[in-house]
Amino acid sequence: MQDNHCKSDKQWPKKGKVSASKISVKYAILNRIGALNWVPTTHTADVAT
Repeated sequence: MQDNHCKSDKQWPKKGKVSASKISVKYAILNRIGALNWVPTTHTADVAT
């Protein structure tokens, strides 16, 4: 496995976009977890008084 976050690029990406090949596996996994946690559920949070 290759870790790309330590390498630096000579040019800034155009329009603020970074290619998917430059994103490390760790960040891809964290992004997927965050997306799963963002999905609304039917669970209701009731507070007992």
